Amino acid sequence: MTDERPNLVTDGFSWRHPLVPAISESQGVRHFSLETRPRDDGKVARSPLVRTEHLSVYVQTCTDGQGENFIHAHADEATWLVLSGEAVFYDAEGEILARVRGGEGLAIARGVGYRYVCSGDTTVMVRSAARFESAPST
Repeated sequence: MTDERPNLVTDGFSWRHPLVPAISESQGVRHFSLETRPRDDGKVARSPLVRTEHLSVYVQTCTDGQGENFIHAHADEATWLVLSGEAVFYDAEGEILARVRGGEGLAIARGVGYRYVCSGDTTVMVRSAARFESAPST
């Protein structure tokens, strides 16, 4: 057990990524492909696919031992869909939340602390995140 508390990432990775402009109201649609740009520095390759006011989707490729190796939480709700390979997700106490393999996914509620590590030669995952405004009080 650890005393480490999740670092709350308030804006989420997908909303601050500079490579994908948000879809404007005038456009309304965006065509995209599941393609990652390879990296040669040993870091996870992330390619944002689409970003709207409330939704973001990106694909990433990682190899054995890579991932988000620190406990953190997001202010958005997220799903991870593993297309190939495997990712092991851990909670804030270091316990395994799920071992997610190709064709499987995991949903993580906002504010839940987690980290993940990819295992095997190559893991390809799609992350989608949705953020919501608080409902107006009546």
